[in-house]
Amino acid sequence: MTTQNLWGRIDVGTAPPSPVVILQKQASKLEEITGGLLSASVQRSQSRGDLVATLEVIAPYLYNYRLGVVEIRYPPGVYPMEVFDVVPERSHPDTGRVFIGSTTCENEEQFIQKLGDILGGPKLHKILASLMSHSQAERSGAQTSTVTSA
Repeated sequence: MTTQNLWGRIDVGTAPPSPVVILQKQASKLEEITGGLLSASVQRSQSRGDLVATLEVIAPYLYNYRLGVVEIRYPPGVYPMEVFDVVPERSHPDTGRVFIGSTTCENEEQFIQKLGDILGGPKLHKILASLMSHSQAERSGAQTSTVTSA
């Protein structure tokens, strides 16, 4: 006896683009524009029926220092999506991870707009510039150590 398909035809083409893919493309873009001084990764999990993804900036030359930048929480149908700006107002070991602000996005256009506001904002750019400066110094020190020890 053959089992009948009761699912019908599932059309993946009608699903909205995965927000994780959008975050991953931005992660790749960061590494490209910083010449590898900074990279980024997307961590995924689930919470209470929602999918969760966090974009983290990584400074490889600073002992893989990680900075959470954006967290998104969304149902399997994607929207409405909550977007959290998790960049701390100031970098201090005691502040921990704090949700600075959240926005509800009803569609991909709103999500991309909010993501651009966070990634292109002066608060994050100030931190990224500092991380790049520290990373350049560490990379130069590492290269000098390698050359003198050879």
